[in-house]
Amino acid sequence: MFFLAQNSFLRKKVFLNVVKFFLLGGAVGWLAWGSGDSLYQLAWISVTPLAWGRAVSKWCATALIAGYFLSGSRGIVDGAKVFFGQTNEFVGLSFWIVSSLLLTLPFFFAWSADRRKNPHRFLAALVVIAVPPLGIFGWGNPFVAAGVFFPGLSWFGLILISVMLMSLVAENKRWIAIFFAIAISCNLMGHFISSESNNFSKWGGVDTEFPGVASGVSTDGGLYLSAFRRLQWIKNYANTVEPGQVIVLPETIIGTYDNFAEFQLDDSEENLRIKGSRLIVGGELPQSDGRYKNSLVVLGAEKEENKLIVQSIPVPFSMWKPWSENDGAVANLSGKSAILVKGIRTSGIICYEQFLFYSWIMTMMNKPEIVLAASNLWWARDTSLPNIQLQMIRSFRRLFDVQVIVSRNL
Repeated sequence: MFFLAQNSFLRKKVFLNVVKFFLLGGAVGWLAWGSGDSLYQLAWISVTPLAWGRAVSKWCATALIAGYFLSGSRGIVDGAKVFFGQTNEFVGLSFWIVSSLLLTLPFFFAWSADRRKNPHRFLAALVVIAVPPLGIFGWGNPFVAAGVFFPGLSWFGLILISVMLMSLVAENKRWIAIFFAIAISCNLMGHFISSESNNFSKWGGVDTEFPGVASGVSTDGGLYLSAFRRLQWIKNYANTVEPGQVIVLPETIIGTYDNFAEFQLDDSEENLRIKGSRLIVGGELPQSDGRYKNSLVVLGAEKEENKLIVQSIPVPFSMWKPWSENDGAVANLSGKSAILVKGIRTSGIICYEQFLFYSWIMTMMNKPEIVLAASNLWWARDTSLPNIQLQMIRSFRRLFDVQVIVSRNL
């Protein structure tokens, strides 16, 4: 009886430890991601590697990470419910739980009872969730905290955050103190780090509030009429753009950028060219195979200029349908491109891509002078997702000291 009681007590203690680590991970995810749009909230991420290194078992370590990802991506549930028009939350719950558990798996396999191995294994797990296939929904990667701790250090900042996270797992107090001292120094020097430039004084982003903006390739009559009305609005807005200005409008505002839309905007484009102005606006380019490219279209571009910035990673399943060769958005996981807009090297990071560490890294590899962050968030405006997007934008803008123009449809 004594041994039975002892075993029951131990099982209860193990269970309670797992629950405590799960709740701790959930608290960190909540505090770090989306409870506000402050960049400095991401500093809470540093608790995750420290607690992971202290975990007393593989299940405690796994529970910690699961709680972190589930809490950090909580906005998926309500956002998906609005986006897909569901009367229940099954779709959102499925995306939320499955994606979070898949991101947790590498950390389950990485944790070892030999604590000396865990710092390198934690870093390896972070790399696994940063790149495809897991990287296509790899939200909440702790690497993003580099923008908080090491502003302006660019790629070197990513190296520093990697070693810092390993030091936290190992509880190496000396190195932890060194890295926090470097972080404090970088932040104190932050007023010298600014992407503001006279080159971009005439660049700007405009937020809109068009309700229910969905795929422009839809055959739904109501959506088609809505897209037509937005086209008229774009034409009127183009007339207000001042000479020499470059204005960015949100994702999908044109709808389908087909021959009809191009004809409707032809006069506006010519007027923009005469003024030396550009209006960059989201549109979907239909392809001959039945799919489309979700893009930013540069209206007013000169004939010899590239006028398209194409999204590399559309939203999986709802936009990008890997199982289909004649439906959905085209994806290109191998990289992102940059184009010249009025002589400025310009990259775009469109909506869903703004949540992904992988997309930001691929964008920065193009060495852009300016990044256009356009999105369509009407479906998520009452969730944590808009705040998370802003946190990601601010972190990478600060880390790479690059100008970012934000334009959102809320």
